[in-house]
Amino acid sequence: MAKNLRKELFLGLIVLLTLVSFITPSILGIARANEVNNVVNESVQSKQLVNTINSLNVLSTQLTPEQILMNASSLEVEGDNTIITIPDEALLAVVDASGENIPELSSARMLRGHGVTKFIIYGQTRYGNFNAFLSQTSLRVIKYSVAAFNAIKAIVQAYLGNFIGLAYSSMNAILNIIRADQIRYGKVFLVRSWWYAGSYNQ
Repeated sequence: MAKNLRKELFLGLIVLLTLVSFITPSILGIARANEVNNVVNESVQSKQLVNTINSLNVLSTQLTPEQILMNASSLEVEGDNTIITIPDEALLAVVDASGENIPELSSARMLRGHGVTKFIIYGQTRYGNFNAFLSQTSLRVIKYSVAAFNAIKAIVQAYLGNFIGLAYSSMNAILNIIRADQIRYGKVFLVRSWWYAGSYNQ
């Protein structure tokens, strides 16, 4: 009887080992499959993220110069004054979007910090009293980039509305002064009753 019991135990052990030999690869195969699926899913998610980023970059390159400035500019009202602010980086982005190759702007791009262009309208817009605060970078961009100047005119027109016709003469006077200037400093241009009224260095 003991002999038969040992024989049954031996046969049972063989069966158990046989089952383990079949089951173990299956378990390992399932684990490996899950690992591969996780890697594939992570890869798909990474590709989706890269595609999303690329889509945003493509969208930004499709903006017009006017849209770039409009998105970057801000308008504030302080008391009776209206302040329009445009960052220098936005003006340089306009140059890039326009495809203009302007070597004279290489030094402006090397600056560690950029300033802003500000238009401060004093009192009601219809009276035409405002100052234009232009940084050295913005002066250079306006001097050499037709696209940037036209984009600024479009932004000013959007804010001034029907009064833009009155502002053209003073804007052209300011442009002529900028183009004739050596541009060593930023400048503040004064406009009174829609007429150019002088300037001074910042």
